[in-house]
Amino acid sequence: MTSEPRVSIIIINYNNWENTVECLESLKDIKYENYEIIVIDNGSTNNSYHEIKCRYSSLKIFKLNNNLGFSSGVNFGISKAQNYEYLLLLNNDVTVDKLFLTKLVFGIQLDKNIGLIGSKIYYSQSKKIWSAGIGMRRITKATYLYAFNDNNKLWKSRGLEVDYLTGCCLLIRKDVIDKVGLFDEEYFMYYEDIDFCMRAKEKFFKIVYFPSSIVWHKGGGASNKVFIDYYRMRNHFIFLKKRFHYKNSYILIICFYIFVERMLRAIVRKFLLGDQENLVRRIKSIWIGFSSGLRYIYEVNP
Repeated sequence: MTSEPRVSIIIINYNNWENTVECLESLKDIKYENYEIIVIDNGSTNNSYHEIKCRYSSLKIFKLNNNLGFSSGVNFGISKAQNYEYLLLLNNDVTVDKLFLTKLVFGIQLDKNIGLIGSKIYYSQSKKIWSAGIGMRRITKATYLYAFNDNNKLWKSRGLEVDYLTGCCLLIRKDVIDKVGLFDEEYFMYYEDIDFCMRAKEKFFKIVYFPSSIVWHKGGGASNKVFIDYYRMRNHFIFLKKRFHYKNSYILIICFYIFVERMLRAIVRKFLLGDQENLVRRIKSIWIGFSSGLRYIYEVNP
C-alpha cells in the first residue's frame, strides 16, 4: 500500500472535451500513484460529456445541467472528493510534467503552514512562462502574473512565498477547505481563486510557488476574450467590495480607471498587435461588465 497522501484532482470541462482528453492523457504518465480524478462537465452544450465518458468510464465524471461557473463547478467537485488530504485544481487546457504532482506534494509537506502551492506554468509548446504566482497592485488591487512572458526557465528556481496563485494548477491542503470554506460562487469565473487565497492568508496559511513542478497551459480553453473582459471587469467591483470593504465612491474611481485601461489595451491589441477578436464586441463586453459591477455595489451592497 502506498504511503503517499491522497490527492483528489478536480477538472472542469465546458464545451471543450478535446482539451480535457489531452489533459487526462498527460495525467496517465505521472509518477504519483495515490490520486483520484473528478471531471465535472459544467453544462456543456455539445457532446463533451459523452466523449469524455466513453473514453474514461472508470473515472468519476459528473454532468451538470447548466453552466454554473468555475467556482460552483469546483465546489461540486469538492463535494464528490473522498478521503483526500489534498485537493488539486487543474484547468482542462493544461498538460503536466510526469513529476509535477510528486513535487507539489513534496513542497507542501515541507511546512505544515503551507496551505496552497502552485506549479511553474509555461505556455503550451513554449519556453515562455505564463505564471510563477500572482501579485497585486497596491492601489487598484488589479492582479498580474509574476514572470509573465519570461523565457528564463530558471526564474525563481527555489520555492517562494507569493501573494496569490492561479486556480489553473493549485494544490490545496484539506485544512484550508475546512477552515476557509468553499470557493465564492458569486464570482462565477475569475477572481474566485484570488478571493480564496486571500481568505486563506487571513487564516495564516502560506501560499507558495514551487518552480520544480511544471505544467503547460494553452489558455482560453473554456472561454474567449469577450467573456474574460466581462467577468474580470464585473468581478473587480465584487472583489473590492467583498475583500477590502471600500466605499462605493472609491470603488467607482478605481474601476473607472481599470475600465479605461482595459478599453485602451483592447484597442492597442487590435491595431498594433493584430488581435483577431472583434473590437466592438470586446468594448461592449467591458462596458457591460462595468455596468454590472456598478449594479452590484449600489443594489446588492448599497
